[in-house]
Amino acid sequence: YNDCGDGGDYYKQKYAINADADASGQWVISEFAQSSLSGPYLYASKLVEYLGRPAYLYREDFLRFATNDSPDGAQQWNVYYVAEGYGGAGVVPGLAVAADRLAVSYCYDHSSIAGTGCDLRLAVSEPGGPPDAWTISSVFAEPDEARMDYGRFSCLTVLGGRLAVACISYPVDDYSFAGELRFAINEELDGSGEWRRYLIERSDGGVLTGWNPSLAEVDGRPAIAYARQDWSEDWPSALKFAVNTKSDGSGYWNRFTLDSEHWVEHPSLAVVGGRPAIAYDRWSRQHGVDGMLVYGECSQADGTGIWNWQVFDFRPDTALRPSLCVLADGRPAIAYFDRINEWLLLAVRDY
Repeated sequence: YNDCGDGGDYYKQKYAINADADASGQWVISEFAQSSLSGPYLYASKLVEYLGRPAYLYREDFLRFATNDSPDGAQQWNVYYVAEGYGGAGVVPGLAVAADRLAVSYCYDHSSIAGTGCDLRLAVSEPGGPPDAWTISSVFAEPDEARMDYGRFSCLTVLGGRLAVACISYPVDDYSFAGELRFAINEELDGSGEWRRYLIERSDGGVLTGWNPSLAEVDGRPAIAYARQDWSEDWPSALKFAVNTKSDGSGYWNRFTLDSEHWVEHPSLAVVGGRPAIAYDRWSRQHGVDGMLVYGECSQADGTGIWNWQVFDFRPDTALRPSLCVLADGRPAIAYFDRINEWLLLAVRDY
């Protein structure tokens, strides 16, 4: 996680691991990167287990990986550059483990060149070794007739033994936004096969569809939780959920609107007890309440049932960027940021 709230002069990347599987024990914290407050901002991404050890993707001036020499993260952190670097402020890359390889989806920004935009690219490391050599391919490249941004926000995962990615796209020159949610799946686990690409939802100008996509395998099929935000009116927004009828994403995408009464940010999708679950930020300026943590589960394994919601944390400004996962004992856990107190919090279901 990113820590810049201790009164120092640096952004810091830190790693925390609990002594117990249910997160009830002591947290051990280590630091492996820092940047001056006047220098490049450290954008955090995702933590995965790679070859039995923690691996972490983050961005400073370039896209970087940090891996530890021990399974508990207690030894030295080794930092590597990823592929061809990284462009565009505020971009969120995707990260997945594909067997014995690391895979990264990222935005390659060449929009400063006249007539160009941003491509979504994939970098895959060599098998079994440190992530210091990468094979690069293009997932979504802008068409010649339009300056398009692909992959400013992307989510990468493995679905049925194949790499898959969800991302948002929109015209570079239209920042009133006309957003699209896109999905692509490769025929191979290492991303070396053909990409099959799909447009899931398109919006008109002023509407940003596909914001902060979260991709997961639900009942053996690709599913995406995402936000739809309309900048043309007074804070309209929606939490949306899409699930395909086929395992490879080639079928029909069933789309559901789960929350249209609040401003929605950063949905995080996971499977809890065999059913899809989502955690997200809920904002409501009209009611004077900002940034509550909301969690919901679907009644059906395929995501087509009734969603049951509960507010985990009612305090204002305490639910930024939630990250949902499942503990070893099957309970859902959510890490999130308390902006008021500048705390990193963890919520675990108590049962």
